[in-house]
Amino acid sequence: ALEGCRNLDIEVENGNTEYECADGILIKKKVMELLYIPKGVKGDIHIPEGVKCIGMYAFVECGNLISVTIPDSVTAIKRFAFSNCKKLESVVIPDSVTEIGDSAFADCDKLQNITIPDSVTSIGARCFSACIKLQNITIPDKVKEIGDCTFKHCNSLTNVVIGKRVTSIASSAFECCVALESITLPDSMTSIGDSAFFISGLKNITIPSGVTFIGDHAFNDSTHLTNITILGNITKIGDFTFCNCRRLESMTLPDSVTEIGESAFLNCKSMKNITIGRNVTQIKEEAFVNCWDLKSITIPNTVVEIGKSVFLGCSSLKEILVAPDNPNYCSVDGVLFNKDKTVLVQYPEGKDGDIYTIAANVKKIGDFAFADSGKLETIMIPDNVTEIGENAFLNCKGLKNITIGKGVTKIKERAFVGCSGLTSITIPDNVREMGGNLFWGCSSLASIDIPENVIFTDGVNDAQISETAVIRPGRNYTIPLSKPVELDMVWIEPGTFLMGSPENELGRLDDETQHKVTLTKGYWIGRYEVTQAQYESLMGVNPSMIKGLDHPVELVTWKDASAFCAKLTEIEREAGRLPDGYEYNLPTEAQWEYACRAGTTSSLNSGKEITSLYGICDNVNEVGWYGQNSKKRSHPVGRKEPNAWGLYDTIGNVCELCRDSRVVYTTDPMTDPVGSTEPDGEKQLKGEGYRSDAKYCRAATRNFVHSISYCDPFVGFRVALVPVQPKIAIRVVDF
Repeated sequence: ALEGCRNLDIEVENGNTEYECADGILIKKKVMELLYIPKGVKGDIHIPEGVKCIGMYAFVECGNLISVTIPDSVTAIKRFAFSNCKKLESVVIPDSVTEIGDSAFADCDKLQNITIPDSVTSIGARCFSACIKLQNITIPDKVKEIGDCTFKHCNSLTNVVIGKRVTSIASSAFECCVALESITLPDSMTSIGDSAFFISGLKNITIPSGVTFIGDHAFNDSTHLTNITILGNITKIGDFTFCNCRRLESMTLPDSVTEIGESAFLNCKSMKNITIGRNVTQIKEEAFVNCWDLKSITIPNTVVEIGKSVFLGCSSLKEILVAPDNPNYCSVDGVLFNKDKTVLVQYPEGKDGDIYTIAANVKKIGDFAFADSGKLETIMIPDNVTEIGENAFLNCKGLKNITIGKGVTKIKERAFVGCSGLTSITIPDNVREMGGNLFWGCSSLASIDIPENVIFTDGVNDAQISETAVIRPGRNYTIPLSKPVELDMVWIEPGTFLMGSPENELGRLDDETQHKVTLTKGYWIGRYEVTQAQYESLMGVNPSMIKGLDHPVELVTWKDASAFCAKLTEIEREAGRLPDGYEYNLPTEAQWEYACRAGTTSSLNSGKEITSLYGICDNVNEVGWYGQNSKKRSHPVGRKEPNAWGLYDTIGNVCELCRDSRVVYTTDPMTDPVGSTEPDGEKQLKGEGYRSDAKYCRAATRNFVHSISYCDPFVGFRVALVPVQPKIAIRVVDF
């Protein structure tokens, strides 16, 4: 009830039987619960004897509190009791305490060590989250669960002792514990939740025999993990469980495993050997994508389903073997087929030879069947084949000749994307259906003859502005990058808005001082984040980790994004479409936030507020992909609700680079603010993304990259057409 009342003075009348107050400390008499302490309290404090419970939000945001001594009369510390006490260094918890609530010590930046007494039986979710200086912790034996996000973002945590009765580690419990190199899990353990060790510093770990569940993303981005031993009877390797474990060299899956999830081993680039258990029935899409060092793999006889692009990017893979008694799949010379050999499922990318003739009995070339097979130069498709699947020859850059049999009637979307060496192709007269983007990136292909009566299942996209049209202020427009790739731009009128956040905004951070900003010139900004198709169309490469032509491009640096904008400026200037005094560039932080807010002053750009800091938030879900709905990966642009000005994904999906460095906020009004745009130092990030908690998915949230050469699969950009700025900087934060 008193949360957020920072400067409140409380007096209780004599004779009040419910409450008492001494030195500003409010206590509920009957249960002896400490309800409130003045936010101006400084230094060290001793909680009065007789207090049994430290109530919800009792010390929240006491910014000058340094240490707390709790008497042995206290049995419970309720949720958010000491949350956001930025200078709190020391807390003495007596043996009488049995319960520590949700977020009780969350965001205590200076808290280095805390002893949890053996009497404690429960530790709440997010209890120590973002205690960035916390180094050591021991979980008492009476505790049975380590809750959601309990130690999330404890960046300095190096030593954890887990009590012998703990049975489960919940979602994101040790997420972003980058200094945690080892941990011993007790034999009592049965469950490891989603993202439990996401972006951890773990080097090795043994999963005890009692563990039956490992969640999605459990060890995702644990890039130092070199060895994992699974003793437990787990039934599923979850989606993205070991994604980006780049040093992991081998893995043996126990026979209890029946399913390997989507992208389970994505980007395990050092993986040389993996043994698939004898009872696996499903291998989901992209399970082993970019396992560069994998040379051979054997599919057991129990497998009934292999998803799309399972082995995409496995550049050393020479053979895919199948147990001879598998009733659904078989292998011929290391190439994967369905059992009756009518569908060619997967040609291994590292297979030797530059010519391949598809067997006469094959009727369908599967989706992604030859994708990234860089050694192939010639493909012979027999007359029996009737269908060529989606992305079938994706990025076969060495492919020069392809003969398509007369029996083909259907060629699905993106079948030949990125075949840059292909100089000619003949489409047989029997073809009746052709998908979209078939020959995108086939830069050596001069012309294509399309048979009559062909139906284009995705339609044909023409440029929406002529090659000589001049861009005029006040109108939206579309840039034709290369057919059918275009870039939609939205006109933003000049105006005044409130930048930053009000003091009572949930999740507000200290660097968000609210102030009035006026932008005196209008500009255009991308309707969507720059996609992988758009980036590759202009730059010729796609650096992204999570592939998808309609996904935002990521793993780009500030320098890369600036180069994209510079090249776009050059092209549009040569085409005569560039208005005087404008250039393509990254938006400044002010331009970005103005466009994101679209006239709103709420925490979200929909006019709604966030309702949860770390959990599920329906209002965020409406407008963006974030940590609770994204499965920790990017998504195609434009799938969530736009803001009032028609911009998509300004909240969530990927963090977006800004042109300038951080400007110091004060309450003073500012006009056309811009930090340093020089190609050095830190640069601003806005919008947050698919890994972020709801707390950070606000229009005012400020982040930054440490270097213009820094890249991350979490970071992309949105292009703007803005007035050319003079190269001067105003007050910039010196980190």
